[in-house]
Amino acid sequence: MKHVEVEWKDIISQNDWTDADDLDKAIAKAIAETFFTTGYIYEKTDDYIVILPSASFNEDDELESASYEIIPMGVVVKITPV
Repeated sequence: MKHVEVEWKDIISQNDWTDADDLDKAIAKAIAETFFTTGYIYEKTDDYIVILPSASFNEDDELESASYEIIPMGVVVKITPV
């Protein structure tokens, strides 16, 4: 499995009445924020990438992982080998 760092943008939502000034601030914040996930690529398609932050193989040589992240490719900025 390939070890990578995925740089991605989050999806922001609001469910309350918002004026234009607050909306502009939220847009600026969303554009500025970038997130990073480091781990092993489990699966990558045109639609999503599945990252395993920690992974191991058990005594039967089967993959095990304590967690996973599924990131839509539409929010991925770049994928960098680690």
